Amino acid sequence: MNKLYLVLPLVLCLFSCQEYDEDVVPLVGTYEAQVVAVSESFTMAISYDANDDIFIDALFNGIDWGTISADIDNEEDDLKRIDIREQALGNAAFIEGEGFFLDNSIQLDYTISYPSEDIEYTLVASKL
Repeated sequence: MNKLYLVLPLVLCLFSCQEYDEDVVPLVGTYEAQVVAVSESFTMAISYDANDDIFIDALFNGIDWGTISADIDNEEDDLKRIDIREQALGNAAFIEGEGFFLDNSIQLDYTISYPSEDIEYTLVASKL
């Protein structure tokens, strides 16, 4: 029975731990960001999800905070492509777009679809 107590934590660690994608990790961190022509600068956060996916927490419309998931393409290259698949942003709004990461800077071009209209935004950010 004592051996079970020693083996169980090891087994749990092996199956619950995941390796980070070392090509995606450079995107993780805090950024000084601004939605162009819409908002003042604010601090945006990017965290790691799994494989080549990240979470972005920002003021996507310049007013309301939201968290979205994004897929990183070309993660081995210096110029990393960011793909924002269509997803709910809240308040019956949906977001979809694309962008890139290069030299610790990000640009995201996306559309937020509200029930009454679609609005296009550009967010630019530099890593702090």
